[in-house]
Amino acid sequence: MTAKNKHLKKMERKLELQRSIVVDWLKEIDRNIQYDTADNLVLQAAYLRLGWNWKGLKPTLHGVSGAYGSVIGRVGLKEKLLSAKTVKAKVKPPKSKPANFYKSYEWRKLRYQVIKRDGGRCLMCGSAPEDGAVLNVDHIKPLRANWSLRLDPTNLQTLCGICNHGKGNWDETDWRVSKGERG
Repeated sequence: MTAKNKHLKKMERKLELQRSIVVDWLKEIDRNIQYDTADNLVLQAAYLRLGWNWKGLKPTLHGVSGAYGSVIGRVGLKEKLLSAKTVKAKVKPPKSKPANFYKSYEWRKLRYQVIKRDGGRCLMCGSAPEDGAVLNVDHIKPLRANWSLRLDPTNLQTLCGICNHGKGNWDETDWRVSKGERG
């Protein structure tokens, strides 16, 4: 299946979901009316219910989906749409740099807990602040690619600044496991 066909299938599934949400909403408002599932008729009824001017529909998947999206957003059914989607979107960091994240109270509190959990030593080389090491809390799975794991203690380990810099964000080695388990 080509990328274009995959995109069309995904759009069609989204459209079916949007259509069912809007039809259910219309049926809740007036149970005596039977709604045709033709997009033009469903959207015309929804626009009229919202007091919007109906000018017709662009006969493209994106045009129809956009019209449904407007109705769903206006009526406040976005949560229903998001919870009904079967494909989970990858959670990405916000546009602002993750540097703001490192200034947050949640991160600083968790950082302290992880350093305490790991005995206040670098799990890679064993150095500690008494040896002159600066301790960092490392995201095992990189933060930029796994934003949803940013505050997950199971994705964090204590490394000294030198080891953390050497590890980089391309290596996902978990230094919390013993050397024998790592192989």
